[in-house]
Formats: sequence, structure tokens, C-alpha cells
Amino acid sequence: MKIILASNSPRRKEILSSVCQNLEIIPSKAEEISDPSLLPCELAEQNAIVKGEEVYERIKERESDDTYVISADTVVECYGEIFEKPKDRADAEYMISSLSGTAHSVHTGYCIIRLSDGMKVSGFDSTYVTFTELDADDVAYIIDNDNPYDKAGAYAIQGAAAPFICGITGCYNNVVGFPLQAVRAAMLENFGVKIEN
Repeated sequence: MKIILASNSPRRKEILSSVCQNLEIIPSKAEEISDPSLLPCELAEQNAIVKGEEVYERIKERESDDTYVISADTVVECYGEIFEKPKDRADAEYMISSLSGTAHSVHTGYCIIRLSDGMKVSGFDSTYVTFTELDADDVAYIIDNDNPYDKAGAYAIQGAAAPFICGITGCYNNVVGFPLQAVRAAMLENFGVKIEN
């Protein structure tokens, strides 16, 4: 089995490559949608679909029963507000400060497309993360050490924010950016294949 990851995220590549030796990276060129009528989890799923379909359309002539395009999109939700990738430092400061001393949701949508016939499966996984109280120095530390501008919510759970996280409910990999367990279950149920082949 071969997986084509429709993302240039090093974190998604690292997670997938730990279980799939035959992995190819083809970053999606799709523009992400922003639809206020969608719930945050639905937005993550729809953006994953858009990304996956764009790559599938580019490479579908390869036609292989054993090749799957997989895409993902992550959003952070705090009190109903969607935090995607911050635009600048002020935006990152606002996001991280908002997460201080509270629990928030991390939603990662996924899309799996079989290359041979375009059969598509999508879904999302949600994880709940709790931060300790943060002061201004803590916020600055996270921003200065985590390169927040390529991360939904402006932090990496495996990075500088780690010492400030006091609780997590759900899939850890989902917060990193790829819901490995959910994708594995979806592939097994819908395509009859194991992702770790």
C-alpha cells in the first residue's frame, strides 16, 4: 500500500512515516475555505476534503488500487471562536492568552481518497486540551520558541507549550495535527486495509 500525503506539514509526515514506509508527499495547492456557517469541526473536515480533492485531481491518472491520498486540516476552538494559523505576533499573543487557564478543543479533519476510483471517506477527531494559567512571560516564551505562525492556535503540544499543558482528553496525535487512530479505523472499515502495511 502507498499513501500520498497531501500536506507539507513536517508533523503530519513524521506521524504517518512512523507507520507507513511507502509514503509520498504532494502538498495541496487548494485554498482553504472559511465558512462561518460551519461548526469548527465541520470546517476542519471540509478543508481536509478540499485539500485531498485538489491533489487527487492532479494525480488520478496514476490509477492504483493500492494508493490512497490522505489530507488533514486542524483548527483550535476556544469558547466557540476558531483559531487557525496566526497572522502576526499580536494574533498569536491573543490566541495563546485566550487559552490560558482553560480547556479548548482541537479538531482535525481528515479525508481519504482511493486513487483508482475516487472513493472518498472523511471525518474528524476532537481532543480537549487544558492549559495552566499563563502570564505575559509564559506567552512570550511559547511564541519565541515555537514558531507559532504555521500552527493552528499558535502552539505545538510537543513544543514550547508542553510545560504549560496540564490536561488532555483524547488523541495526542490529533493535537499534533494528524488523527492517526481515527484515520486507521476509517481505512480499515471502509477500504479493508491497514495503514501500517
